[in-house]
Amino acid sequence: MPPDHANASPDMATPPAPWSAPRFVRQVSILCMNDTRTRADLRRGLGRPVEQSHQAHRHLVRLLDDDPHPALRQAAYAVAALIAARPVRRQDREDSDTTETTETETADPGASEAGAEAAGPGDAATPPEVSEAGGLSGTEAARRYRSDNLGAHLAAGVNEGALAPGSAEAELHLYARQSAATIIHRLPCLIRNLTSQGVAIHWPVLLDDLRYWDSRRDVIATRWFDSYFRTLDFSEPSESSETAVDKRETPKEP
Repeated sequence: MPPDHANASPDMATPPAPWSAPRFVRQVSILCMNDTRTRADLRRGLGRPVEQSHQAHRHLVRLLDDDPHPALRQAAYAVAALIAARPVRRQDREDSDTTETTETETADPGASEAGAEAAGPGDAATPPEVSEAGGLSGTEAARRYRSDNLGAHLAAGVNEGALAPGSAEAELHLYARQSAATIIHRLPCLIRNLTSQGVAIHWPVLLDDLRYWDSRRDVIATRWFDSYFRTLDFSEPSESSETAVDKRETPKEP
């Protein structure tokens, strides 16, 4: 006899999947691909705080948990605006990266969380924000956070000739001293410059790094510096690298 779902106890209902950055990024990417109005609404929030992103609420509120932490909401809105502003021609490639990340989620989303708790809050090798990486296994999550963060993206920009090495490194040092709100204000110019030269941004990692930045800035900044210098090509600079000019406009103070 089939189960009577209508009379089933609420306690037996399937709980909703925990919120994850990869899932959020995939949902935003789909919205942007399917609706130009949504893309325009989200793009208006570029570099702005949540309180000034009025057009984004109708699209993003339902993609977040009820009463999300302000730091999570700020990071999510910022990344959604950046996704909406990226060149349309890059969407297919970057959405494939996001889908691949989401599909590697483990069957037990709590497995990596349990590992992080066992390691203890002071374990810098497996920081607590890794446990939020969409249920990825601890090893895979840690690898992505080490290799796919903003530091690596800046180095890729230098390697592609989009940024001068001195400019990129100075940007990292500047970010390491700023709040998440200030970084979010500066990011649109930087991300536009990187994506225009073919550098693919790993949005879920950026979202989680911004989410935890104000509480774990030194840990995350160190990871960015590590990734930058591990990714940077130290061979003889090409002519394009030597003559690279940073054409980003200077962000206005909020």
